[in-house]
Amino acid sequence: MAPGLVGLENSNMSPEFTRKNVDRKSLALSTNPQFLRIIENARKEVRAGKVISLEALEKKFGVTAPDKKTERMRKARRSTHSAASNRG
Repeated sequence: MAPGLVGLENSNMSPEFTRKNVDRKSLALSTNPQFLRIIENARKEVRAGKVISLEALEKKFGVTAPDKKTERMRKARRSTHSAASNRG
């Protein structure tokens, strides 16, 4: 069950929330049976030890994931660049 989702009434499926600010996407996903099955299957795989490290994925596909600082700098440059080009 999603954070903040306490229960569902039988007939109209209206949620009761412990928190006031639950976004629509989280609500939609938390009540979607297909999504809930995907999450439960993923949790079962983790409990069974069927996981792979980032390093193993990088090695398997011959790539390196960008570090978070580099990615933040790229995003900042892109937003600065797009703002400058929109002015021109």
